[in-house]
Amino acid sequence: MMVRRILMAAMLVALCGCQAAERPVGETQNTSEASVEDVAENATDVVDASQNAAGSADNAANAASNASDAEIWCGAARAYLSATDCRALEIQRDSLEQGVAAFNPPRSMMRGEATRVVLAIGPKAEESEVAAAAGGDASAVRVAPVRIGRYMTASLSGSAFTIAPVGNPQRDLGLSASEQWEWDVTPTREGAQTLQVRIETFAQDGRGNRTRIRLDQSPPVSVDVQVTDRERRSQTIGTIKGDVEDTTGLLKSLGAWLLALAGVIGALALVIWRIKGLGKKPEEGDGGSEDDKPVPPAGG
Repeated sequence: MMVRRILMAAMLVALCGCQAAERPVGETQNTSEASVEDVAENATDVVDASQNAAGSADNAANAASNASDAEIWCGAARAYLSATDCRALEIQRDSLEQGVAAFNPPRSMMRGEATRVVLAIGPKAEESEVAAAAGGDASAVRVAPVRIGRYMTASLSGSAFTIAPVGNPQRDLGLSASEQWEWDVTPTREGAQTLQVRIETFAQDGRGNRTRIRLDQSPPVSVDVQVTDRERRSQTIGTIKGDVEDTTGLLKSLGAWLLALAGVIGALALVIWRIKGLGKKPEEGDGGSEDDKPVPPAGG
């Protein structure tokens, strides 16, 4: 910038010198001093004007830079960021892919026993494949919308469970839009309990590294699970079995008692019948048999 200003001043001085050489000698001598002063003043004015213009340009550039670096409230990050950084985050957020998440843990578990559960995500166009990747009964799978980016995290929670993630919950999907998370879940209380999974998508910086700025958080996906205590269940089954055996023995005893009662009733009926037969009088007009008639005396 400084070199340009010096060259411009030199050109103006040379131009004025040429004009002075073309004038008559007398006039040149009379006006030489004035011409030199005018040239110097003009050169100074040009230099000042150039400096002022350069200063204005620098001020404008600084103002634009300051405006871009000024912190504003950024909705994409839910924080105060520079306008440049905020715009970059908005572009990342708007470019997230629409996808689905499938979660299908067993609906019944045993207290104290670990069960592997799976969460699968993928493009919305591949919903059936994503649901199948979650495993379990296809008719019971829970599917929810999710926005897919490069950096994603899935977390599983439940107050009545001990939960151990299999692998790092923070994933770098790269160019892929599909991923799976797994946990080993151990129920600690019996009864109706709830498992809840949550999925988050994070931004990346200018170098492609993961940041702590969250671009999207999906609504939680909840599933109710019935937890049974094995010992209590065994006790219940044993009690039922004992009751059945007791009932069976009682029925057998009752059957024998009924048979004995039937025999007693039959014998009693026979005795009564015989008693009634012995006490019965002969009917009138009944002459009896020929053998029972009296024999007349001889010669009568």
